[in-house]
Amino acid sequence: MALPAPTFPQAGQCEFSWSLSGATDTGAVGINVQELAFYANTGAVALPIARASGAAAPNMTMYAHILLPVGVIASNGNYSGTWTFVA
Repeated sequence: MALPAPTFPQAGQCEFSWSLSGATDTGAVGINVQELAFYANTGAVALPIARASGAAAPNMTMYAHILLPVGVIASNGNYSGTWTFVA
């Protein structure tokens, strides 16, 4: 999923809100989510993306990772959260 523009709640912090809807993010329905990660890429990527690694895949860097047992994504489920990075 792509994220909206960040907010800056206070000096030294950058915050990103995220959401996942089974109704619109249909590629996620049925996946048992047990962890989340925040990645960034060095160029534009058409979403959704589901490619194996290799020359055709974008260059991605992981910035954050958390174990979070969300469970199986339901077709009528809505999931959301916020990542706050502190410098």
